[in-house]
Order: sequence, then structure tokens, then C-alpha cells
Amino acid sequence: MCDIGITTRLYSRLTATFFGAAMMASVGLPPALAGSTDPLTLEYEAYFGGFHVASGRTSIDLQGDAYTITGQARARGMLDWYSGWQGNAVSEGRIGADGSIVPMTHDNGGLWRGSKRRNSLVFKPDGSVDVNQESPPDPEKLTPIPPASIPGTVDPISAILFLAGVIEKGGACTGSIPIYDGRRRYDLSVSEGETRTFEQNEYTIFAGEATACEVEFQKIGGFRVEQSKYSQTARDRIVWVARPLPGAPPIPVRVDVETDFGQLVVHLTAARHSGREIALEPGKDNLAD
Repeated sequence: MCDIGITTRLYSRLTATFFGAAMMASVGLPPALAGSTDPLTLEYEAYFGGFHVASGRTSIDLQGDAYTITGQARARGMLDWYSGWQGNAVSEGRIGADGSIVPMTHDNGGLWRGSKRRNSLVFKPDGSVDVNQESPPDPEKLTPIPPASIPGTVDPISAILFLAGVIEKGGACTGSIPIYDGRRRYDLSVSEGETRTFEQNEYTIFAGEATACEVEFQKIGGFRVEQSKYSQTARDRIVWVARPLPGAPPIPVRVDVETDFGQLVVHLTAARHSGREIALEPGKDNLAD
């Protein structure tokens, strides 16, 4: 049976999973979306140890050289009963003439057992980042963040386009990204793995061949001194990338994370772009009660 003590530790990981899932989108994401007035919207459902634990949605909107990326997620099942967890994030910025990603603002917030928290970031031209926090954590419980590690970072949501540009230049799911979300500073690295064929099932819209993007995190600062059992045993983090919408860019169709306490699996359940929709339940709002 799913360990509720371990599952409750998933909420921060789920935020990153849902809001950052599209960061593994492969070659051609920005060009494929550029010029379209419709955002690319992706919906996901997460399961831990076989139990439904969360729903999430990510939307990427490019207008000229400006981008807006939004993410929403909420707990399901036992995790919802225990925590009432909800999360949301919005990032805005622009894409430089050389394809570089220039984050401007990032806002993320959440609700956990009735307690609210929010971070608002402003990325300044000199490389510094202004941070406004509501309900900041106890610094004595966290590892310190070296101030010199912050300039040149991007927020977790802008990392979606940052990595897409790296992949586009290299032609493979390979790259490293310095990330700062106002609380945590870490590097995210990806490398291309095997190709696998997935069979049709009741949990996802995708069936076919997908490529593995293997994910590694290097913690720099802002993490709990006492790590959770989940964090200590999490391994084999894989984002599977494929093209379920013909003519649209490759997107994450599945996420797998192994732990000693069960497997976290995130399935793509809907994809919408330019009037096209592929969904397990067309027209349904997966975040509704």
C-alpha cells in the first residue's frame, strides 16, 4: 500500500514535474510554436505506488519574441485528503535574436494543508534576481545558497525553452541548466537514453515510440538539511519524449521516477494546439473537482 508519509513529501517534486515536464521537449519546440496564436497545452496525471496522487497542466504561449508559460497542479486521492495541495506558476520572458532565453518574471505559489506560500522573482539585466517571499522557510533547516551561484540562472518554467534551444542546436536530448526558483538553487542535466515502444493503455493518449531523456539534479543550496526518504532514494528519473500530434513539436509523454518506496509515473492525458486535440476525455478540465 502507498506510504502516506512518503507520498506527502512528493508535493514539491510534483510541482517541478508538472511545471517542468515540458522542459524535455525536443528539437524545434520554439520554431514550431512561433507564429501560432494558440498555446500548446499539455495535461498530465500522476501515480505513485499505483495510487492516483496528482493532476497537472502546462501551457506554452509564444507571441513574437515574448513567451508566457503557465502551470497548475493539484493533489488527488489520499494525498488530496491529507494535504489539499494545489500549486501554480507563471513565467514571462523573451527569446533573444540568438535564441537565448531571457527570463523576466516568475511567480509560483501553493497551498498545503491550508497554509499558503508564494515566491515572486524579477530577473534584472545585471544578472541579479529580486525575490519576494511569503511565508519564507526557516533558513536553519536549509542548506545555504552561495550568492555567486545565482547570476545567470533561469527559473524552472523558463527552463522549458532554455533546454529546447540547447537540444535544437545539438540535435539530442542533452544539456545542463542552472535553475533558481527563489528558494532552491540547482543544476538540471539531461542526457539521451534508449528508445522504447509504448503500448496503448487506459492511462495515456500515447502509444508508439518515445526517446528517453535521463534527468539528474545537482543540489546547490536551499534544500532541507534533513532529506526525506523519498529524496534520498529517488533515482532513474526519465522523461519520455515523442510526437503524439502530427506536425507539432515533440513533447513529454511520460515521466518515470524510481524510489525504494514505489514508482512515480506521470502520464500524458491530453495535448491541444492550433485547434487540434488528443485527449482521453475530450473537453474535460482535468483540474476540476
